[in-house]
Amino acid sequence: MKFKAKPKSFEHIDGDNMPDWLEELLDKDGYLTGWYADGYLLGDIIEIDIEYLTFEWWVPIQEDTLKEVSK
Repeated sequence: MKFKAKPKSFEHIDGDNMPDWLEELLDKDGYLTGWYADGYLLGDIIEIDIEYLTFEWWVPIQEDTLKEVSK
């Protein structure tokens, strides 16, 4: 099930400047779409092994903005 949400502030990293790669993933309303897990939205899996999964990206989100977008 996919979800959308707004990312948390990046103030603690770079004075609230969002990384360019993340800005490119946001829709016109500032939402990011991915799979939800424990306060994060996750991108596509790019590598899988018996011991781990590697996601294209993972971003902490504002959980009060979390919305289901598809099943």
